[in-house]
Amino acid sequence: MNFSEEYQQIKNYDYNQLIEFLKNKYGDINESYFIKPNCKSINKRIKRGNEGLDIHHIMECKVILLNNKTQALNNPWEYQLGKNLVYANFIEHSLLHAVIHEEFDPDGAVLGLGFFGLQSRFLKDAILHYKFKRQYYQIKAKLVNDNLEIVKEVWGRAGFEIETDYDKLIEDEKEYQKQRLQRLKKYYLDSLNYSHEFLEIKDRSSKNLSRKELIGYMNNIRYKDYRNAGPNYINFTRDKIIDELDTMANTLINTDSFDDYLKLINN
Repeated sequence: MNFSEEYQQIKNYDYNQLIEFLKNKYGDINESYFIKPNCKSINKRIKRGNEGLDIHHIMECKVILLNNKTQALNNPWEYQLGKNLVYANFIEHSLLHAVIHEEFDPDGAVLGLGFFGLQSRFLKDAILHYKFKRQYYQIKAKLVNDNLEIVKEVWGRAGFEIETDYDKLIEDEKEYQKQRLQRLKKYYLDSLNYSHEFLEIKDRSSKNLSRKELIGYMNNIRYKDYRNAGPNYINFTRDKIIDELDTMANTLINTDSFDDYLKLINN
């Protein structure tokens, strides 16, 4: 049975039926999602990304984003146990969240829907045939393009309309990149200003700056991991923060252009 035929079999299943089907298809998960209840590290032993499979938290029918450390810590550890996890491919995972929305939160905009926002960028890239480097994304993208009408149907059940016109997608992508560059340019100019400001204060006396103010400069000057949360400075000594700031501020000031800045943050 190919996936299209399998989908016709499961598309009208309720949530519990879907969970049972997927456990039978992929097998049980016998370990927790996080290694320990402190939720610091994800358990890589249960990952099956090389097969294009995600891990779905079954109790997301009650609580959103259980793969998030903060959410995990604020909810019972039991939600992270293998019995409350199930494997799913991208379309099956989408279907689970569509059914959560329909079955558990039909009038709201919380349960089930966050998944679609988080996955929308991947889906657009997949439809545009972006050349993903990781096998996980390659398998997911192939599944999407082999079953695009099914994807449209499943996402439509959650209220998300998928654009599949290639020319329109290209135009939208150009506009997205244009706006992204505008945001980055503002961030670059602001970071330069903060860099000059910090170095002037440091030359006079950095002792006048509180630890909180130093970390504020670190967040405003930061160019490393621009698209992520950046390094964790909580455990840095005060001198270490100043040294890092000095390096980052001088690196930014020594960039000759915005193009150099783009190379810097993309390295």
